[in-house]
Formats: sequence, structure tokens, C-alpha cells
Amino acid sequence: MKKMIARKPTFTQAYIGFGSNLGNSIETLVQARKHLEETKGVSSLRSSGLYKTKPISSYPQDDYYNAVVECSVEMNALDFYKHLQRIEKLLGKVDKPKEMPRVLDLDILLFGEQVHESKELTIPHPRMLNRAFVLVPLLDLIPTGTVAFPTREGESMIQLRDQIKEVQKDSNQQVERVTGSIWDRQV
Repeated sequence: MKKMIARKPTFTQAYIGFGSNLGNSIETLVQARKHLEETKGVSSLRSSGLYKTKPISSYPQDDYYNAVVECSVEMNALDFYKHLQRIEKLLGKVDKPKEMPRVLDLDILLFGEQVHESKELTIPHPRMLNRAFVLVPLLDLIPTGTVAFPTREGESMIQLRDQIKEVQKDSNQQVERVTGSIWDRQV
């Protein structure tokens, strides 16, 4: 009789960008985080602070609320992405062109040291290094300020503080910390 050896699950550390600027944005973000917490195969959630930012769009719209959530994931990147899409739909997201207002955006920013390029998904997120509303909350979760940014050629070490200064200098993106909201009480 063969002996069965139980394998420990393999978890990948993931960082997910949360964003919303339609409806009750803060409540939507809290509900999205709650759904993520209740997901089988997702554990060890940590959340950044909540930030308010001006939209990067020529289309007139309300300010965004943004945060980053770190978690351990026991599924592959594409399955996790599809799960995040289900959460978005459940909470009211409809497909719209880029730069339009959103009920909810859940974007995989980093998924371990993986590089993933497909029609559906690109990891690392292709525009994260140009967005202060991603980098500032990410710094909340990575206090050393250094993040390994995987590429096809290997890995680059990104200094978040330097990258934030560059992005804000070049694009005037300002990020304002929001305190005292339900997001903070749920962290």
C-alpha cells in the first residue's frame, strides 16, 4: 500500500489595487475586501490606508478612493484574476472604456515574482509604476520602500519613495490620505 504524503498548499503573495469613484465608493471598497477575505484559498489580508485622488482622465468625474490589499493566494494568477472579476460584477461593475468612472476596480498589481502576459491579464500591472494612487498605498504595506518588480529580463528593485517623487513631479498626481472612514475601522 502506497503511503500518501500530504502536500502543503503553495501560497503566492499578491498585491491588489482597489479603486472606486461611483456610488458609495468607500462602502463598495469595504465590501470588496470582505468578499476577498471570505474567499477560499485567500488568507493573511493586510490593507493599506485609504486615499483620495483626482482621476487621470479628461472625462469629468468624481475623485477616486484607492487602496492596496496584500494577501496570500492559493490559486494561479489567471484563476485569481477571474475571481476578482466576479467580485467586481457582484458589486455592480459594468464594462466601460478606460478612464471612465468606475463602481469598482480590482487590479492585480504584483503576484509573487511572476510575470504573466496574456490577452486577459498582464502582471505586474503595466501602469502601476506611473500611478501615485497605487505606489503610495503600496508603500503603506512595504515599509522598507523597496519592492521586487519582476520583468521578463529578471527582477528590478524599485525604490517606492523615489518612484512616487518621479511620478508626482512628472504628472502632478496628488494623493490624500482619508482617515476616520469605515475602511479604517475594518482594517
